[in-house]
Amino acid sequence: MGGGLPPGYNFVLSGKIDTDKTVLTYLLINNHIKSGGKCLYIVTNRDTDSIKEELEELNLDYNKISKNLFFLDCFSAKAGNKKGTNIEDLNSVSAKLEAMRTQIGKENLIEVFDTVSDFFINNESKKVIKFLEAACARALKSKSIALFLLDQGAQEERDLIALESVTQGTVELENKEDMNRLRVSKLVGLQHDNRWVNYKIEANKILF
Repeated sequence: MGGGLPPGYNFVLSGKIDTDKTVLTYLLINNHIKSGGKCLYIVTNRDTDSIKEELEELNLDYNKISKNLFFLDCFSAKAGNKKGTNIEDLNSVSAKLEAMRTQIGKENLIEVFDTVSDFFINNESKKVIKFLEAACARALKSKSIALFLLDQGAQEERDLIALESVTQGTVELENKEDMNRLRVSKLVGLQHDNRWVNYKIEANKILF
């Protein structure tokens, strides 16, 4: 995790709401873009200005990565803003995603779905799994990366199992006795240690 995510892999990043899913995602995005990559951020639970502010609060210079950080806003439509993309219309979301992928370029791209839980809340589970399965297939074909943030307990267990069946990796986060820890519970085709490890974040780095 500290070395980034392998290209051509789709990951579930799972944890309760009070864990560091978003913070770790920001660090991964920052490192990925600074290494020459691009990020397409699908946001469902807050406006894009909030994300920019959160990046700055972590001392991550938004201006330095903004050229290669692109947003698909699936939040604003909930408040009646017609400029946003309606999360309940998965066909529209898919069409806009594909248009943005083509415009941005699929090479060295990481797609972040923050959060997948909102897709399950606002749509039928079968339709969401089909939508996410297609996203995974596109990422695999282009050897890019898809990262699906999941709030534990926000959807049915069967939905989590279905999502994990179409992805290649699962990273779990938890806070236990005031210690942050994570583990890679699944990584198809690669050797990995699935034990829990403690970590902390200092100077914009993940330290184990």
